[in-house]
Amino acid sequence: MIHAWIFNRAVKRVLRPALPSHRIRKILDLTEAEYKKLPKSDRKETLGMSFIIATCQRNIAFYQSTLQSGISEQDAKLHIENINWEITQLLGSPMWHLSITRGLNSISRIYWIDKVLWGLLFTRPFERVFTSSDADLSFDVVTCPIQAYYKSQGHPDLCYHAACVQDYRLADRWHADFTRTQTLASGAKSCDFKFYVSKDQRV
Repeated sequence: MIHAWIFNRAVKRVLRPALPSHRIRKILDLTEAEYKKLPKSDRKETLGMSFIIATCQRNIAFYQSTLQSGISEQDAKLHIENINWEITQLLGSPMWHLSITRGLNSISRIYWIDKVLWGLLFTRPFERVFTSSDADLSFDVVTCPIQAYYKSQGHPDLCYHAACVQDYRLADRWHADFTRTQTLASGAKSCDFKFYVSKDQRV
């Protein structure tokens, strides 16, 4: 499956500087074994949602396999952050370059990317409401299947490392600042998203 290839590629890129190839191979084999143990849903999902849930499952499997391999919990979570950034960049970075067709204004480009992502990737059951603020783009996510999945599998803390932290990295890639005061993963009723485009990027 394509998500397996993408995930394994990201694992290799992240672990290669720190571990010998035979240890990486062992972790990948353990990850695949743990992934197969996880319950799979028969519910029909969109392509985007299927990819998201499969990535969540592989994150949990990877986390378990790294702990079994003697890697500390702290390092395992850091690896998950970097692995998911590798995956996020596969879509986020090309979309930033494609958004140049919307003009040079970074605000317009971010709005275009946001619309595409929520049309193709963050489909139902994701749910959000736009909010009023001084930010250039502001909304609250009130239903997040990523958070719900990690919680259902007993790993609510992995949501931050696999997903939440990526928003800051993406904003930086898009020449914007990102702020957040609360998350569903931390027990709040919503995750707030606020993107601010720097003044020098407004032309």
